[in-house]
Amino acid sequence: MEEMARGMGFNPTLIEYANIREQCAFVHQAYPELATEKAVALITMAVERARRLQPIRRGSQPVEKTGVVVGGGLAGMSAALRLAEQGYRVHLIERGKELGGNLRESFYTIKGSQPQVLLQELIKKVEGFPSIQRHFEAEVVGFERRNGELPDEDPRGGRRGDSGSRGPCPGQGGKEVLPRAYLYGEDSRVITQRDSWKR
Repeated sequence: MEEMARGMGFNPTLIEYANIREQCAFVHQAYPELATEKAVALITMAVERARRLQPIRRGSQPVEKTGVVVGGGLAGMSAALRLAEQGYRVHLIERGKELGGNLRESFYTIKGSQPQVLLQELIKKVEGFPSIQRHFEAEVVGFERRNGELPDEDPRGGRRGDSGSRGPCPGQGGKEVLPRAYLYGEDSRVITQRDSWKR
């Protein structure tokens, strides 16, 4: 039906169906009066819906190769780098004064790797990409329902702007979960891994 309508130059989105054969005649053969009543109701609803249909027209729109990454930690910097490597212009939004996020408070892992070395390498790579624009002490306050508009704001300067982004990428880190058992907070010898790094 839609192909036939399209071939006639008619917008197929203006077609509404009322399938009374399968929804009435076939399934209610033993109850013809009720089937007819149901058919009338289905046709009435289809007509009312058809009266309110609006044409949907296909079109094309150029895509801006711009992205917004929220969060300047490990995940955010990695995402920004991957986008930049694909030719995107990236707005990297960080709430703090510097990149790093939770990675700045990590000094070693159980497997012996060096998070601080990784941090410096990532920061150097991000700074080396001219297509990555860094925004410090800024946060996303919302976005409008128009293609590619995502305003951000500097809480101190009150700045708002349109990044021209075609899609935000959240890269916020997690927060440490503090235990409520094992005498944590009651015995000074019970500490978290991050507590041990600060000593």
